[in-house]
Amino acid sequence: MPPRVPFDQHGEHFPVVRVDPQPVQLPDDVETTAGETGELRAVALDSIVTIDSPPSVPLLAVTADARLLRTRGSGASIGDPTGHWTPWTEVLAGAVARAVPADAIDADLAAGSVVAATGDGHAWLAQALPTGSLGVWVDLETFTATFSGGGWSGTFTTTFDVGTFSTVAAGWASEGLHVVGTTTDGRLWHQLRTPTSIFRDVELAGVGQDVGEFTAVDCG
Repeated sequence: MPPRVPFDQHGEHFPVVRVDPQPVQLPDDVETTAGETGELRAVALDSIVTIDSPPSVPLLAVTADARLLRTRGSGASIGDPTGHWTPWTEVLAGAVARAVPADAIDADLAAGSVVAATGDGHAWLAQALPTGSLGVWVDLETFTATFSGGGWSGTFTTTFDVGTFSTVAAGWASEGLHVVGTTTDGRLWHQLRTPTSIFRDVELAGVGQDVGEFTAVDCG
């Protein structure tokens, strides 16, 4: 018997399109190959993916006990349900390879550079160097200014404290590295990195109005 062709209520037939179900790929557990870290409180992926086979991406994690760790790898794919990630290593910066100066509570990656918020309320940056290593940790609420002329000249570093940071994020654009963060009073801050950068209130300097309290932030 030939196959039956379905008809609608007006006697017109309509085609039947067969769609083969695609296999669903479940998320892979990074710790399966990178190692057990314990509980995590924050994670971030970098926007830069290496052109190797398979492509790999840096991943940053803040643990519940305030460690700042990183790995690199690729997620699961069809036929490879586990993914491949390098063992976790602590994020160390500067020539003497120091960990973030206080307990990490949030962090982000941007083209290899690392920003972190710490439990003492500070926001830190370890900028990626051409060598592939990280520069020294810089407190993002400090800035350096140079004066000349008159009766005094020189360079000094001072602090512009905007509050207690609880979250941070970063992203690269053509003009440089953008850093954003929220403070515990619900305010949202932005900084375009230069040696004389300071944080500016996004609502006051950018939007021009108070839209409420902020608790989280991202920067693409």
